Amino acid sequence: MVNLNKSKHLIVIMGLSLFASLFFIQKTNLMASDLGRHLRNGEIIITSKQSMITNLYSYTYPNYPFIAHHWGFGVVAFGIYKLAGFNGLTVFNTTLFFLTVVLILKYSSKRVGLAYTSLGFFLTIPLLTYRTEIRPETVSALFVILTVYLLSGNLRLLYKLILIFIIQLLWVNIHVFFVFGLFLSATYLLTQLVNGDYRGTRLTLVILIVQALASFFNPYGLQGALYPLQIMKDYGYRIVENQTPFLLLKVVPNPIYYYLLVIGVVVIVTTLLSIRNAIKKDLFFILVSMIFLLGSLKMVRLMPYFG
Repeated sequence: MVNLNKSKHLIVIMGLSLFASLFFIQKTNLMASDLGRHLRNGEIIITSKQSMITNLYSYTYPNYPFIAHHWGFGVVAFGIYKLAGFNGLTVFNTTLFFLTVVLILKYSSKRVGLAYTSLGFFLTIPLLTYRTEIRPETVSALFVILTVYLLSGNLRLLYKLILIFIIQLLWVNIHVFFVFGLFLSATYLLTQLVNGDYRGTRLTLVILIVQALASFFNPYGLQGALYPLQIMKDYGYRIVENQTPFLLLKVVPNPIYYYLLVIGVVVIVTTLLSIRNAIKKDLFFILVSMIFLLGSLKMVRLMPYFG
């Protein structure tokens, strides 16, 4: 017999996820998007059958050493483009976001109930949908919530290790944000230590080691695994998504940056008001939220992850 409450619960989650996904169904502005570069990268890699190691787009210095940390996304994007064009890429990007939101809502509703989850959804949807273009960041968002599921779930350790290895292996070859997988595991490990869960600590430590090992399986080896530590050192010019909301409010005023600051204050205040009760049960989420908030205040591209 069908459980009506569960069915209604699922309908609400699916409905909210579909609503959020509508923001991703839009025409790509190739004049301002990175998609053209990703498609060209994918074409070059597929045609040459080797990874890119120099900056082929530079006229004056084409032999400059280059690490294409998102090479895998370019290959996938180019394959989809050849099969289904830009419409196919839009559907792909929207589907990834839809799955991400479904998983977030299901996870949250199990912890705090559907009512609070729905409230949180509507409060954070401007942040979640801040970057709707076809980017590898959409893949990273999905991998973030999958990693949270695996860290906190009751799956057998062997299955966890296999799945976490596969996710991290794909992630390191798709986007530089693969470092978030390591960050989440390290933070989860820390909270287990604080709460005295030493058995859980040992299991999470194994997961973290497996993630670290998987990070070396990329065309650039150690350089690719350590690239997140170097990516900000050699941009050569400022790009919008790497700027602070404070700077952007002066240059290109957008209400979303005020909204980020408001939500940030709300999160800090509510956390402080419930700190005694939350410190044991929700320390992991407190730490992750605060770090992503600080990251968003440093560079606005992290706003969806804070959301």
